[in-house]
Amino acid sequence: DRKLLRGILEERGGGSFLRGWRRELDPDGSLDISTDEFIWQLKRLGGEGVNVQSLVKIDGDASNLTLTELSPTDGELVDRMRDWIKEKFGDPAAMWDAIDVKQSGSLDREGWSAGCTSSGFDGTAADISALFDFIDVDEGGTISKEEILFLEKDSEARDNAIFKEKMKAKGQTQRLLACAYWTDKNKGIHPSSRNAIRPWMANSFEALPPLVIVKRQLRLREVRKQQRKAKSALLQHLKLNYGSCARAWRRGLDPNGRFAIDKMALRHFCRRCELDVNMQFLWAALDTDSDGKVGVQDIASQGAVALAAFREWCKRSFGSCVAVWEHPAMVKVRSVRQGEGQLNSTKKLLVGLFVETLKALGYTATAEPDAQAELWSALDFFNAGFLSQADLRWLDSWEPPLWLTAEPSEEAWNDVKSRLLEKYGLPLNAWRHLDTDGQNEVSWSEFIAGCRKIRYKGDMGAAWRFIDDDA
Repeated sequence: DRKLLRGILEERGGGSFLRGWRRELDPDGSLDISTDEFIWQLKRLGGEGVNVQSLVKIDGDASNLTLTELSPTDGELVDRMRDWIKEKFGDPAAMWDAIDVKQSGSLDREGWSAGCTSSGFDGTAADISALFDFIDVDEGGTISKEEILFLEKDSEARDNAIFKEKMKAKGQTQRLLACAYWTDKNKGIHPSSRNAIRPWMANSFEALPPLVIVKRQLRLREVRKQQRKAKSALLQHLKLNYGSCARAWRRGLDPNGRFAIDKMALRHFCRRCELDVNMQFLWAALDTDSDGKVGVQDIASQGAVALAAFREWCKRSFGSCVAVWEHPAMVKVRSVRQGEGQLNSTKKLLVGLFVETLKALGYTATAEPDAQAELWSALDFFNAGFLSQADLRWLDSWEPPLWLTAEPSEEAWNDVKSRLLEKYGLPLNAWRHLDTDGQNEVSWSEFIAGCRKIRYKGDMGAAWRFIDDDA
């Protein structure tokens, strides 16, 4: 019975018993076949003269027929190859990477034999050649990485590896089709031309995952462009009508001094100013953390940093911003005519004299000149060149976000980064856990939430300021 079945399989395998076994009885490479399926396959192959029961009961288990039962020598050879792969490489994919030295993606019989021999497989040239036939089921003369994955001993790992490789090959095909379609689509060929894309085929191509991703990226790019355009229009309007964005925040956007406005307040402001912008795009550009509020840092980021730094210096040096106004040096400057007699008031102080007095008190500007200009313009409410105690009281009432008052620290950021990588492994995985809304950018609130997930207790503001170089 064995001899009869071997002859049938060798004939079906083009002279190779192992190829015939894979091709006719064991296409998935599990090295066994159930008894019921074996009976059905025998009828298909014309092996009615084979005594099934005498074969399947060789090992005492009549539920299936294994390769070793049918041909102990060939079964031992395949098992030896599987054991060698597991012991030396871990899995067939790693073995392929080792023997495919040219990274060509395919090996012929000579390349397979050379790779196995150089890697230390204990087998004769005939054994290695027989294994090549075992793998090369279609008699194509070459084998690929996907074709050797069935040599994995663990059935679950084998199924997973084969599935992943098939999906990879499927993805490559889809990318090739998408590239060809996209190229033809953008050639500008007239629809009536015989070279034009057929309308009834377009929907199938448009549904290819690579094209879906490209179209989504194009849509997002256009949305981002419109958002930047809307924000730019607003900022230009604020600078033109108020002199600076920081002053515009005080006088136009947030006259009540709440340091936060909602979408409705922004809409009312734009209508009052007859500013023609798309509110949906504008709000999305400003409310980056999607908390339903916009602060001065979203309108005048550099000015907000300078305001927060000045407020922090006042609190650290005198207790509050208002306390600076009551300092004897400030009182003395206000008690005389200011600016060559231009101003005679104890309740107002020229901005230039205010800055000079601050420097005498030890204040050192740490922000860029443009940011400092935003600071003084925010305190100069009327754009008249002077400020009052009310302006400093306004600054005292603000509670800036933590990152505005922090100094950039590379050490803090390195600590956060190391903790993220420790928890999530790869930088991309860490980014995905930070970018919870999938906008490909991380807001301050998302960064804070991410730091809490990794139980970071250090200076989050300093870490944020180090990576947010345009704050």
